[in-house]
Parts: sequence; C-alpha cells; structure tokens
Amino acid sequence: MRIKLTTFLVISFLINSAQTGRIIGVVFDEDKVSIPFTTVHIQEINKVIYSNSEGFFSTPKLNYGTYHLTLKSIGYQPKTFNIILDSQVKKIDNIRLVNKTFELNEYEFSEEEDFNIRKLRAIEGIMITQGKKTEAIKLEKLDANKATNQSRQIYAKIPGLNIWESDGAGIQIGLGGRGLNPSRNSNFNTRQNGYDISADALGYPESYYSPPSEAIDEIHMIRGAASLQFGPQFGGLINFKLKEANSSKKIELFLRNSIGSFGLNNTFISLGSTYKKHQFYGYFNYKVGDDWRPNSSVEVNGVQLSQSFNSVGDGCYTDPTPGQLNSDCITLEIEYPNIIPTKISTINNYPNPFNPSTNITLDLINDEELSILVYDIKGSLVKSIYNGFLDQGNHMFVWEGNNSRGKKVVSGIYLCVLRLGNEILSKKMILSK
Repeated sequence: MRIKLTTFLVISFLINSAQTGRIIGVVFDEDKVSIPFTTVHIQEINKVIYSNSEGFFSTPKLNYGTYHLTLKSIGYQPKTFNIILDSQVKKIDNIRLVNKTFELNEYEFSEEEDFNIRKLRAIEGIMITQGKKTEAIKLEKLDANKATNQSRQIYAKIPGLNIWESDGAGIQIGLGGRGLNPSRNSNFNTRQNGYDISADALGYPESYYSPPSEAIDEIHMIRGAASLQFGPQFGGLINFKLKEANSSKKIELFLRNSIGSFGLNNTFISLGSTYKKHQFYGYFNYKVGDDWRPNSSVEVNGVQLSQSFNSVGDGCYTDPTPGQLNSDCITLEIEYPNIIPTKISTINNYPNPFNPSTNITLDLINDEELSILVYDIKGSLVKSIYNGFLDQGNHMFVWEGNNSRGKKVVSGIYLCVLRLGNEILSKKMILSK
C-alpha cells in the first residue's frame, strides 16, 4: 500500500513539474527596429521584467494558464497581450509598439521675456567700457518695489553684491562690491546722469541721497579694478541715468501713488513734453512713513527739472542739488551760431577690409591743396597716393595695396591720412589676405 502511494506522489510531482513554461518574445517598433529595455508587466503574478538591449525578453517559469502581459516603453503606446501558456516555451510573434504622438495646440509668442539687464556697450555715451565687468539695469519692466527703492529686488540679478538696507524709505542705498563695506555706497563711485552725487568723492564718499526708482531709466554699473579710472572707490561705479521726455508724445503725465505698511505713503508725479527740438522733463516725489523700527519715521520731498537745448543752443537748465534749494535758471546761448560749420571735409574707403585694392573717397567743401598718405601701424610712410590741388566736391583714388616701390605690402592695419593745411583727417584700413 505504501509503495502504491509513493508511486502516485512521484508521478503527480513529475506531471506538475512538466506543466510549467516560459513566455519569450522580441519587441519591435512600427519600422521593425527592436526596442531595448522595454518594461514587461505580468499581471497575474504582479512581476516586472525588462527586455535586453536587443529587445528580447523571457519570463520566469510559469504554470500553464492564461497570462496578461503589458509592454511599456518611453515614447510608445502601452500594449497588452493575452497569452495562453500551454508549452514549455511560448513565443509571442509580431510584437509591435506604436509611437506615442501628441497634437499640441498652436501658440503664438508676441514678445520674448525681457531679462531687464544688459551689458554696457563698448562706448556708452562718453565712457569707454570695453573689457570691463558691466551691467545696465532697465527699470521700466522690473518687478520690484520702486516706492521704497527696494535694493534686494532691483539689484537681485547682479552677482557678487553686498546689499544693506538701512532705511525703509530707500533714501540711502547700501551696495558693496568685491566684499567691501556696503554702508551708504562708500565704496562705490555714485553718480546721477554722470555727475558725482556723493558727499565728497575723495575725502568722504558716502552717498546720503538716491533718486527715486520711478524716475530712473537705467542703472549703470562698472565693477572690478578697471572701474578705478572713474574714482578712488575700489568697489566700482554706479550711475543713475534718469528718464527723459517721451520723444513720441508732445506731452505725457505720469502719476503713481503707493501705500504700504507702517504708514508708507509714496506719491510720484512726472511731466514730460516734446516740441520740435525742445524737450522738458520733471518729476516731484513725496514720501512719508514710520518704518518698522522706533524713531525711524521719514518724510521725503524730491524734485528734478531738466530742459534740453534747441538747435542753436538757447535754453534754460535747472538741476537741484541734493540737500539744498536751487531754483536758479542757467541760460546758455551761442552768440555767433554761424561759426559752427554745417559740413566738413571727409575721407572714407571701400571695401574695408579689402583685398587686393580699395577705393579712397574724398568729399571736399572747398578747393584745397592737400596730400593723401598711407602709413602702417608703426607710423612709417608706406605710399603717397596724391599730393596737389583738388577742386571742391567728390574725388576717388585707388590704392592697390603696394608701397612707393610698387611692392605688395603684408596684410594688417593701415592708416589713410588726408592733410588739409593744418587739418589732418585719418581713416583706418584693413588689408586682409
């Protein structure tokens, strides 16, 4: 009896062992290219396997039965297969995953986001800023609290600054560069429209006044050792460029009133006017508040008036000095406006750079005794193009890129000099080979 029972158990075990198998397959896309590392989820046993780099996968041993395999891969639509496992190896043919596509709505961008900060040009006004660490902050679209000259927001995108806010009204800003003390901008050469506004630029450089942000068009900053050409401050230069009248409008009135916590009440009003070649711009700023610290109440009155000159130089300019009353009008006029010439003699060349020859053109306003000379970068005379008398008008000469002996010169920078009596005009020419 025991032998029969043992035999039955062994036969049952063998039969059950033979009732397992594997599911295999290779995953392809619509172009019959294998998809590597595809996720294969066997739902009945909640197990996840992955295909290899060739897209092939093989499940562990499974009991015979029906299984649901869901295949997923990034960029493809998931797909589920119903598989009946009835052999030791069950191969799935034709496994194709379809590319996942999306139809996006159409968007039209009317403008790009303005970063509000640019680098200063190589020549900005009368300043040469080439090769220096510079920034120019445009305040028109800047998202900042302009009512209190919030330094943390206005200068947030300038790297390497120490910012100290000592008063809630923003009368005195505290900026420090290169790790220097930010107290009252003492280590920055502080200017307004190019003019120094610190207490004493050399002996006591602290700045007790800052213009309201609503009146500023741009803030120019020059940092690093190169800024020492503007003053003895090691931190750099900061220049507040104030707004001017809108040239596209005859008259423009702007009014903004801001209120805030601790009794802040800020009123800013500006008026600009443009008529022909005459421009006027002025603003008035009134600010009161208590701030959050005891004994820190403020009351600020600020006014600025500016008027440009017309074509002959007549005009009135009023520019109040911070800290004192100044209502005097300075009138400048040109007594003999006709002494300014309306046209001058000019020299040019084209093409530039050139190879092998260039055309040198002259525009003379008078009959002249003149000479046209070409010098190299060392100041040595290369060739005399012309020496004699020319009538008023336009003239053209050709330089073939040779010296006075007719030999071709090397590539480089040359100067074409026009001598008109005591007057000398020059043009830089570049010979490129």
